[in-house]
Amino acid sequence: MFKKNNNPTSIRKLAYTLVVLLLNFTVSAQTNDCDDNAGGEITPGSSCNFTTMNSNNNTNYWNGASGCSAGDNDDVWAWFVATSTSTTITYDPITNKPAILTLLTGACSPTMSSLACANAGGNGVPETIVYATTVGTTYRIRVQREGGDQTLDGQICVYGPTCNDGIQNGTETGVDCGGICTPCAPIPLNDDCAGAITLACSDNISGSTNQSVATPHGTACSMSDDGSWYTFVGDGNNTTIDVTATSGWDHEINISSGSCGTFTNITCQDDGFTDGTESYSFLTVIGTTYYLYIGYYGSGSGTTGDFDISRDCTVPGVCTSDMTINTTTYSQSGLTTCGFGDDYSSSDACGSSYMNGDDIVIEYIPTTTECVTIALTNTDT
Repeated sequence: MFKKNNNPTSIRKLAYTLVVLLLNFTVSAQTNDCDDNAGGEITPGSSCNFTTMNSNNNTNYWNGASGCSAGDNDDVWAWFVATSTSTTITYDPITNKPAILTLLTGACSPTMSSLACANAGGNGVPETIVYATTVGTTYRIRVQREGGDQTLDGQICVYGPTCNDGIQNGTETGVDCGGICTPCAPIPLNDDCAGAITLACSDNISGSTNQSVATPHGTACSMSDDGSWYTFVGDGNNTTIDVTATSGWDHEINISSGSCGTFTNITCQDDGFTDGTESYSFLTVIGTTYYLYIGYYGSGSGTTGDFDISRDCTVPGVCTSDMTINTTTYSQSGLTTCGFGDDYSSSDACGSSYMNGDDIVIEYIPTTTECVTIALTNTDT
């Protein structure tokens, strides 16, 4: 039977003891012996994130200790499953004592052999191993204090770049490529305006924005910075640009004149949808440099894709008058465009497909400055 204790001093001592116990509790990844228990597992990250790992027991598991002056002394163990083809293990002895770090693999055994070790030979000096690991393989980590069975307090991290996480990390030089990963495809020259590819009349070629690097395009259109550039010089003829997406993405095009960084906007075309076609026709000016920029339709997006691009050039139609009128009070009914020929197209005005086909040209030459009102009624399709 418990005896009631109303002594305030005893209660304060008990509370103090509980506080001390709580303050000294630290989450750590370590075990006294080599095993596969969850408490000893470390999940590799993409950068070094330390977790506590102390050797403060009287357990000497590895009887075949060797390499880097390791001995049959008290040790502490952890393990991890490799997630990349190169893994870095760093142990930091925060108590200013010398540590020996050893990497092993295979089933736990007191006589197992080491794969690599590190012993920089200094008090409080972090020890690091960089090893070519096999993805999915389990590896063991052993830490001991150099020269004896004394306590060793420290922290450890295990990390390695991954080649399929959708971000650039570790030794990668691009997203999931370069370094220890698959080499990155070269950045295309026309990723930048200065490297724009010349687009000649009658060209019909394939392109891609897949390896583009996000660089502000500086056009008047609200579209992605991961794009591709093309250029051509006006020859006084009509030019039609067609760009068709071919890999399941929704693109937009911009056509501007001027020079890189100093553009005069001509058009932003975003009429199509996924795998659609963006098209624009206009009359070029002889000697004027034009730029075509292709990218995903959404500003700030890193979405990229493949496309086919063509440029067609045609000589402007010769205007011939079908009718001549001499007064601004002219009125006529029953007119038709049928049979009058095709003098103008969408390349000449408005950029509208309605400009294609037969048209009727009515000529009026004013004799003085005046305001003229033109009205069409009863038109059909």
